[in-house]
Amino acid sequence: MSQAKFILINGKVICPRCDGNGIIYRATLLPSSEKIFICDECEAIWLNTDINKSNFKDFTTHIRSLGYSYNQVELSNINYDWYKTSDKTS
Repeated sequence: MSQAKFILINGKVICPRCDGNGIIYRATLLPSSEKIFICDECEAIWLNTDINKSNFKDFTTHIRSLGYSYNQVELSNINYDWYKTSDKTS
């Protein structure tokens, strides 16, 4: 995986989709246990650290593609400082 370049404001990764109005955090999507990166403002998600405006997925569309409704999922292990660790995928 290539080294991603993130735009930081106040030490947090900002969302490229909503022009910096949201901050991206890493979370575990339950019940699937999938690791996702999600904007706290527009709910754009990424499945890896290749975070840019052209490759996001919509959160609701993604969970429906997994066979879940919005009320059937939960986010756990929320981490806004994920980019500071050496293992960005866990």
